[in-house]
Amino acid sequence: MSEAYLRDYYASWGTGDPDRVAAFFAEAATFEDLAFEATFEGPAGVREFAKLTYTGVPDFRVEPVRIVIDGTSAAAAWEMTGTHRGDLPGLPATGKPFRVRASSLIRFGEARIVEMVDYWNPVQFQRQVGLV
Repeated sequence: MSEAYLRDYYASWGTGDPDRVAAFFAEAATFEDLAFEATFEGPAGVREFAKLTYTGVPDFRVEPVRIVIDGTSAAAAWEMTGTHRGDLPGLPATGKPFRVRASSLIRFGEARIVEMVDYWNPVQFQRQVGLV
C-alpha cells in the first residue's frame, strides 16, 4: 500500500459520500473508533459510520499531517475539522466548529485496508463545540 492510497482515503472523508469512504476497506475489515468506543465491520459498517459522521458534521474533513508505512502496516497523524450541525450519539448539535488532532494505526491486505484503529480525544472535541 502507498502513501497516495492513504491520502486518497483521508480525502474521501471530505466528499460527504459514505460509499466512497467505505470503498477503501476490504470485506473482512475492522474499523475501530476508540473515542466512540465503537467497532464497525467491513465496508457496510464503515459506510454506516460515515453516514453517522455526516449526520452530525456535514462538512467533515480529514487532513493527513504525517503518514509512515512499513510493509503492510501504517501509522498516520491527521486533523479532523468541521461544524457540529447535527446530533451525534449523546452529543446534541451545537453549530460550533472544531479542529481535533488524531492518529490511526492501519493494516493492509487484499489491496485494501483490513484493520484501522483511530485514536482521538473526545473531550477536546466536546470543549471546542461547547459541550464541556
